[in-house]
Amino acid sequence: MRVVIRTQQASEAIVYPHAEGTFQKCDLFCVFFRDEDGSRKTHKYPVANLFRVENDYPESDHGERADD
Repeated sequence: MRVVIRTQQASEAIVYPHAEGTFQKCDLFCVFFRDEDGSRKTHKYPVANLFRVENDYPESDHGERADD
């Protein structure tokens, strides 16, 4: 899954091209991914500082759409 995070303070987006998942824990938006060495990592961002979060999912993860 690809995740793009845009914060209110930064001019450049933060991109996770191979994120394994996202979740919210209290007031934090969290991105779960594996580092280049294979170790599992989570980056956490305060929800109040986010402008936009974009993510995509493979179609197969959600089955067929109702209008298909």
